[in-house]
Amino acid sequence: MTISSYVYQHRNGIYYFRRTIPSALRRQYQTKADLRLSLNTRDPRAALVSARRLAVQCDELFEKLKERDIMFKKPGITDLVGKLSVKLGDLEITDIKPGEEELALKMVEKVAASRAVLSAAVAAPAAAPVSPTFGRVVTEFLSKSVVASGWSTDERYYYQTRMMVWAQLFENVQLDKLNDEKFVEAARLLTHLPARQNKALYVGMDPLQMMRAMVAKAENGENIRPDCISIATFNKYVTMLSALLDWAMSQGYATRNVAKAGKRKDPVHERDKRDDFSKAQVAEMLSSGHFQRQEYQKVWQFFIPLIAIYTGARQSEIAQLNTDDIVEEDGVWGMTISPGSDGDKRVKNHSSRRFVPFHDAIIGAGILDYHKERQESGHEKLFFDERVNYGDTVNKWFNRTFLKQFNFPNQSKLSFHSLRHTAITQLMEKAACMHEAALTYIKFAVGHSLSGTTENTYLKRVSAQNKLDVLSRLDFGVVVPHFKNTEPKQLSGQDHMSRLELKKQKALARQAKRNA
Repeated sequence: MTISSYVYQHRNGIYYFRRTIPSALRRQYQTKADLRLSLNTRDPRAALVSARRLAVQCDELFEKLKERDIMFKKPGITDLVGKLSVKLGDLEITDIKPGEEELALKMVEKVAASRAVLSAAVAAPAAAPVSPTFGRVVTEFLSKSVVASGWSTDERYYYQTRMMVWAQLFENVQLDKLNDEKFVEAARLLTHLPARQNKALYVGMDPLQMMRAMVAKAENGENIRPDCISIATFNKYVTMLSALLDWAMSQGYATRNVAKAGKRKDPVHERDKRDDFSKAQVAEMLSSGHFQRQEYQKVWQFFIPLIAIYTGARQSEIAQLNTDDIVEEDGVWGMTISPGSDGDKRVKNHSSRRFVPFHDAIIGAGILDYHKERQESGHEKLFFDERVNYGDTVNKWFNRTFLKQFNFPNQSKLSFHSLRHTAITQLMEKAACMHEAALTYIKFAVGHSLSGTTENTYLKRVSAQNKLDVLSRLDFGVVVPHFKNTEPKQLSGQDHMSRLELKKQKALARQAKRNA
């Protein structure tokens, strides 16, 4: 069987798709040389079928780039599945998710049309000043407040798309006519917004049509709640609307904020939404082939979870690290967590700025050797070669790929952030049998705010050694070996078949030995 030139096999046997980006597009959008995507199979025939489909999608994607004002925002495999931007004049929606390209273009065109109608109305003679419509205020808010901010592209994307939903709910409502009754009616409809709007079921539908479709289902007696946005997501929409109305009041467009008290109370306590990993579960993860046999695709997939397990740091704090953030403080190696001047690095709050020592398990896994390699090769970032939404990238891989290989009974309540819960829970349990200041050291190490005048006002710092002393108490009974830099390599068709044949021979030999 002949393997296509755009299919190659990783050392773990998984086939990958690779397609070269046309040179004209590479120069125009300054992208990487190619697109790569896992085919999630070790079967060469299945890989070839999937690769042919992806090749067609690539051709369509390249044509879109030529035909419209759409551009690459994140060079890499995510480009293949639709992380694009659409722009019409000064209106732009960035990082459009897979399957939402047409919807985003339709939304931008609708706002642009509303703006044109408003401009014509303002230009015409009027007996009295016209109160701005909600749509016009949204457009101005996004262009002046959100787009001009230093937010990441993903943060801007969520603000833009959620504001567009509110703009549809209120359509051409004038801001001085936006009252409690209209807000309650719109909020009730918003609760019917599907949680996953990129399903094939909603192709060609805008958010308002999706919500009305869900209302129709509910009226027919269907249980739609599991498919609708959660209370937490609903509250995020309300928070954004409230921020818009506060801004509108500061501009003199509105006299009150009808969304100020519009959030809904979540019956599930924040503490109960996510579990921590048990010590046995952490040990099972550390004992898996991912860590023990180095079965990862990217080195960051090895180090970032390991650092989280032994420091309790947040995924974005670790993933955004620069090479110069790995430093030695008072003879202790660790990482400095701090915001960046260009907005590429962020911290949650003031307490999050800190130096975190590396546990012996992290040092033993080779983080300093890896850091030296990255630094000597001139890389700015420790784990990534390009700017991405670091926490989101890590979170999706860990939750959707890594965790799937385990069968934990509480898997639905586990995520990457559960590693932070785990480290803090384990440290707090051990603090009871440690010295009196241990709790303060733990707070400094994990980036939590302090309590009391003595700590908040007078305690300026905790030594690296004191923080390392408490972090060293984390022990899950598994030693992780030193890392190996295993990047996927492209193989010829003959190499593919040779490797596959060799694996079959080894499998037959093992079976024969068992039968004997």
